[in-house]
Amino acid sequence: MNLFTNDIQAGVFVIRGHEARLVTKVVNGRATYCKFSAKTGEPYGDQPAACKVKSLLTWAERLASPDEVARYDRELIIASSNQATEKWVTGMLALMPSEILFAELDRRGILPGLTL
Repeated sequence: MNLFTNDIQAGVFVIRGHEARLVTKVVNGRATYCKFSAKTGEPYGDQPAACKVKSLLTWAERLASPDEVARYDRELIIASSNQATEKWVTGMLALMPSEILFAELDRRGILPGLTL
């Protein structure tokens, strides 16, 4: 089955072999997705992942069937993705100088004028 660019959108499942990917977001030609077993529906690997839509089209063999889609636990997959994102943000905040954080809080009007 040939897949086309407009086939890749948020909420679509694509499959290749024993791996399925749930596309969670498409922005500026890049797709964010979560990986899981096509047979069991269990998420695995680093979540979320991203690539160019063209790369995902090349990778995918087909769209998931309605029966396959019903098997996947979307909430578990998305929760796994959210946990990974939260971990990344927390790590980035820990590395960021306090001056930048305070400036951002001031810019947003949260605790204006706060300094070290």
